[in-house]
Amino acid sequence: MKKCLNLVLGLALIFTFSSSVSAAEKKQSPQVQKLSAAPAATYPFEVEPNNSRRSANPILEDGIQGTISSATDEDWFSFVAPIDNRERLALLVPYGDYDYDLYLYELVGKQLEEIKSSTRAGNADEVIRFDAEEGKQYFILVKSDSGFTPEDPYTLYFDIR
Repeated sequence: MKKCLNLVLGLALIFTFSSSVSAAEKKQSPQVQKLSAAPAATYPFEVEPNNSRRSANPILEDGIQGTISSATDEDWFSFVAPIDNRERLALLVPYGDYDYDLYLYELVGKQLEEIKSSTRAGNADEVIRFDAEEGKQYFILVKSDSGFTPEDPYTLYFDIR
């Protein structure tokens, strides 16, 4: 009986300890949310200047990398949707005190109209889900809300959903 009681108490202690460790590991700042599945590909790097819609870098692959080199630096990209598709556009922000934001625009006539934006607080990665229409031209803006680093690149990529 004593052995049985010791076994039950031992198992209860192990379960309690593992549950508290697991809960502690799951705690995360609500402002810092990093995407768990970073793309494995190495993407081409942005070409400066791309600080306006007119000098936007075309995205020819499913992703691109770049840096924000000053508080006023804006990185513009463009693409034409090859097919109708549900897309997820993700911006992986480098670790540190950097708060980057992501904006998606559609070219309507000669004007840009904002479709969606992702402006999470803190160092969180940004995500936009949208329905791309075949043949439409889209523009993407990456800019800093606070902080920047010319040394550590961000990654901007598409994920078809």
